[in-house]
Amino acid sequence: MEEKDNIEILDAQRLEDSTPKVIETEPTNHNTFEVKKSNDTGSFGWAILGFFIPLAGLILFCVWRNDRPKDAKMAGIAALISFILNIVCSVIYCCFLVKYLLEYETIMPVARIFMK
Repeated sequence: MEEKDNIEILDAQRLEDSTPKVIETEPTNHNTFEVKKSNDTGSFGWAILGFFIPLAGLILFCVWRNDRPKDAKMAGIAALISFILNIVCSVIYCCFLVKYLLEYETIMPVARIFMK
């Protein structure tokens, strides 16, 4: 008889554990709420800033990539385009400069040293 009582007590404990528990919380005022405005518009202005000041575009991209992804993308892409365009223009400029200097033999004495 004692074993049966123990089994009933254990079954009662299992039932108590399986019932959903109600957690009391603080009452909330549903009349007031905060609306978080999103300033993430992907504005073309950030692209212009990133293009003309690539370092600023890179910094804005790193800072905003999680909070403001559209603005970060505009600034980052513009900074990347500006950087690549700067490298390409520098290479083209150097090629023309070397061609010009070689045509007019202004650096021929120096070039002869490196061509040997």
